Amino acid sequence: MSNVSKKTFSNSNLQFAATIVQQLDVLSVRRKEWEATDYKKANDGLYALLAECLDIFNARFVNAKDEEKIELRRSLIQRLQLDGVRVVKTSTTLTMLARYVFNSDRKRAQGYGYVLAAAVSHNVDAKNFSAWVVDQGGIEEIKRLMVKKPESIAKQEAVKAATESVKGDLELNA
Repeated sequence: MSNVSKKTFSNSNLQFAATIVQQLDVLSVRRKEWEATDYKKANDGLYALLAECLDIFNARFVNAKDEEKIELRRSLIQRLQLDGVRVVKTSTTLTMLARYVFNSDRKRAQGYGYVLAAAVSHNVDAKNFSAWVVDQGGIEEIKRLMVKKPESIAKQEAVKAATESVKGDLELNA
């Protein structure tokens, strides 16, 4: 790398690089605008739809009679199959709700199901869902944590604790 920093570049090379960097600066500004508008609106809309799925699940499904739950699952499976969606009967109700609403592939619906299940396990209600997702680092971060096995999470926590302990020891000895 030291050879590169010592080399003298021609005006043509410098102009080439400056032109591309200038174009990238423009794209970076446009990306910031997109994140603040379209991307944020898309996420807000997604979180609102998922919050409504969560509300239906909590307000209606959880308190339903067993026969009603069975019939709802059967109806969802039938409707999804009519739409050409392959459904596994062992799918969670939350995943089926997401699959039905989003008419999406199995992986995406399962991810949304994980997020909804995480919200249920953390006692998050529909009105606080969006803020909770943002606080957790977004849908992808929640999915990543939900997919991990408890053993993996425990190992990560142990490594984190050991790292902090070693850092603390180093600070004391320094």
